[in-house]
Amino acid sequence: VIDSKHAYTAGHSKRVSQYSLLIALSMNLPHDEVTRIKWAGLVHDIGKVAIPPAMLDKVSGLSEDEYVLLKKHTVYTEEILETVSCMKGLVPIAAAHHERFDGNGYHRKLKGEDIPLGARILAVADSFDSLTSLRGYRDAGLIPLAIDEIKNASQTQFDPDVVEAAIPIFQSV
Repeated sequence: VIDSKHAYTAGHSKRVSQYSLLIALSMNLPHDEVTRIKWAGLVHDIGKVAIPPAMLDKVSGLSEDEYVLLKKHTVYTEEILETVSCMKGLVPIAAAHHERFDGNGYHRKLKGEDIPLGARILAVADSFDSLTSLRGYRDAGLIPLAIDEIKNASQTQFDPDVVEAAIPIFQSV
């Protein structure tokens, strides 16, 4: 739904899901966990339906108030998925995709291994796709630059084990 409403995010959820699936498989996670991660990737941004479209489509930078509102999309994702019985198992993964390994993320300020592994995988996949996709406020990034940025954020923003598993996948894109 969200991808179809906003040209700049078209295909984002599908790519995040695909990258996350490949990372989870490369980490030899159990089949059921890989499946949850794949589906969580598809719905991780569903909470953006509660964000004003003009704000999501904005080509200039967001104001501080707008950024505070945008960060609430993870709360809205949690609330929406909680209402669908078959998706409740995705909530811990999908709603935590903006948590940071160092604890400075949102919306719960989880840190390290307190963040579900699936959410740590989604965080890396989400960032890679954002860095390499065309957005209204910048051109699509080059894959080597995106990989360097993700490597540089290992242990602060991202789980280093997930980064290590993701890099070969991203290099083959």
